[in-house]
Amino acid sequence: MHHTFRLALLAGCAGLLSASVAGAEPATLRDTAATPLMVLIPSGSFMMGSRTGEDGREGDEAPRHTVTLSKAFYVSKYEITEAEWDACAAAGKCAALPQHLGPRYPARMNWADAATYLTWLSAETGKHYRALTEAEWEYAARAGTDTAYPFGDTITPANANYVQSRKDAPVEVGSYPANRFGLHDMIGNVWEWVEDCYHSGGYYDARADGQPVVRDKCPVHAVRGGSYQIRAQQSRVSYRFRVFKNDGDVGLRVARDER
Repeated sequence: MHHTFRLALLAGCAGLLSASVAGAEPATLRDTAATPLMVLIPSGSFMMGSRTGEDGREGDEAPRHTVTLSKAFYVSKYEITEAEWDACAAAGKCAALPQHLGPRYPARMNWADAATYLTWLSAETGKHYRALTEAEWEYAARAGTDTAYPFGDTITPANANYVQSRKDAPVEVGSYPANRFGLHDMIGNVWEWVEDCYHSGGYYDARADGQPVVRDKCPVHAVRGGSYQIRAQQSRVSYRFRVFKNDGDVGLRVARDER
């Protein structure tokens, strides 16, 4: 009986990638009413980095290489919102946000604030919440695609909030269509912190298992996804940027392990 159940479970997990990429409703969970809605991202392999000749390609996006993420993991469906941050503040664990646009707008924070929020989430739920690694972020953003953007090789204001959208500010999360994994706003709106220290050389060569690049001293972190202030070429899935840890104008998307 146990063997039959395991086979069924494996078959279900194997089908998750094809179902998600085909546009089927992804598996989701919310650990508590105050914590973010999470989407299950299947394990798999992908080509990380930009293609030769991709418009806007930067040197730190190359060379392309295969990354294999051996375990499924959860990712928040949206960037962490001000309402979700305020739940942590109400519990006395997070500082009040200096910038307020509304409960459905992305919360913006520095790296220390992000770490505090992740610690609170983990304590609140009994699960290990964390920032995504760069590899996880790019895999989740691509959602089975191999193009400059999750929706193809071109971008328009109908796809995302970037500089040509002329919003001049963040918009509410979920204002644009989800990618094929069911994640919204992976491109544009606000930059998103990832776990990795920013490293301009060697990163794409060395991390075939998707593990983050971390150091004891890491004043500059990688951020991904672009923002409302960033032009189209810098909104590509593979585009990498670096931000000092004390910059308080960066958003956050969280991950947690499947179990």
